[in-house]
Amino acid sequence: MANLDITKLEETVISSSLAGKIILIYGVNRTGKSMVASQLFPSRTLFIATERGYNAISGVRKVDIDSWNDFRTVIRQLTAKNKKDSARALYDCVVVDVADRLPNICNQYICKSMGVENLAEVPYGGGYAALNKEFDSQINKLALSGYCVVLICHEETKVFNQKTEDEYELIIPKNTFSKAGNCLKDIPDFIIFLEPQGVDEDGNVKLSIGHTAYHTKQFFAGGRFPECPSIINPFTADNLKETIKIACEERAKALGTECVDYEITEKLDKEEKESKKVTLSEMKDLVAPVFAKLVNAGYKDSVLAIVENYLGAGGKISKATESDVEKLQFIYNKLIDFAEEYEIEVE
Repeated sequence: MANLDITKLEETVISSSLAGKIILIYGVNRTGKSMVASQLFPSRTLFIATERGYNAISGVRKVDIDSWNDFRTVIRQLTAKNKKDSARALYDCVVVDVADRLPNICNQYICKSMGVENLAEVPYGGGYAALNKEFDSQINKLALSGYCVVLICHEETKVFNQKTEDEYELIIPKNTFSKAGNCLKDIPDFIIFLEPQGVDEDGNVKLSIGHTAYHTKQFFAGGRFPECPSIINPFTADNLKETIKIACEERAKALGTECVDYEITEKLDKEEKESKKVTLSEMKDLVAPVFAKLVNAGYKDSVLAIVENYLGAGGKISKATESDVEKLQFIYNKLIDFAEEYEIEVE
């Protein structure tokens, strides 16, 4: 991050592609959530399954999630630098079916790691803090990975403003208004509520209607694109794709720009990430003058303590190796903080 320069950043752009989009679809059982998700990228979809919603679906690969360790393993294989290219060669879309079970699975993992049966047993809210941190970390890795991510949830009804004149019920994605589950509703570009339509005169199940706009005191929906058509009728993969395309194009038009291919946005993201990388030599060149300035200002013992905290007793910046680059970044940050605290100008 030491190479980050906010004066040389590229402007953001809008892509109409499904790639990189995060979509949350929720509703009661058998409204077409899993089926439509499986049809967005035929033969190039991975189902991360906490239940067997794929039983009536062909053409997808699936992995059953029985524990948080399973989920972490899958996320690592989808996002780790040395594995991501292989995964991207196979998959364009990752469906989490159902996502609302993940907070409870993560909760069990944190309880075991802390040796407790209930996170409330951990003093000062430390258990819940660990749960939120772990859950957010893994979900955000997936969200930033570049796949089209579809989060499928059941629905539940939540009462708001209880015991007041303004009390009302709202249909929401299950477990997304809990502390750990908040990110499931915070990260999507589109949140879609599916309304079942019953059967036709011949007894055949009619396709659901998808709602993309929030209806006060009815159901929770919406997203980052205010121009998105509010209804997807009927809710099919093709209609979902078209709705997202329209939403992106209209947003770009409202901003006085044009949509671009996702490959362009991905290229810009990769270039930005590359620009943040720093070599051992560059890191040493950053740390050395700050170190020298603080020593000359009379703070030799303090800065040596900072260096030795990361490089060990007798550790020297000049002797740091490639494996110490991250440690040098920490040292640099600490030295800068020290300089600011004592109002010493170093840059």
